[in-house]
Amino acid sequence: MTDEVQVEYDDDTVKVFKLVTGEEIVARISKSTEHFFVIEIPLELRYNYTEKRLFLSRWIMGSDYSKVMTLAGTSVVSIAGPEDLVLENYYNYREELVKSLTEPKESDEHVELDEMFDDYEKPTLH
Repeated sequence: MTDEVQVEYDDDTVKVFKLVTGEEIVARISKSTEHFFVIEIPLELRYNYTEKRLFLSRWIMGSDYSKVMTLAGTSVVSIAGPEDLVLENYYNYREELVKSLTEPKESDEHVELDEMFDDYEKPTLH
């Protein structure tokens, strides 16, 4: 008989938000009022039509995921608890994301946005 370790997640604070835009995000609520939610590491639930499966991705690509974000209550259509599989994947993705944010970066790995466009020809005014 093998002993299986059951991982306990703090699923009371992690919720799935259905937004007025149609997006569904999974996030941990750190605070809420009647007008807004303060959320941590929001991940968007997306569907891959080719592979016919759900996956999680960053909700706001250019944002600083080391800080909390606010979500207006007027943007939310509904809130629900996540399914076990979604919750497990949320915590796995969150762990990897936090690792990537806290690991020291090599100075040569950091690329400024301006440097990305140096290879392209600068537009000329006519």
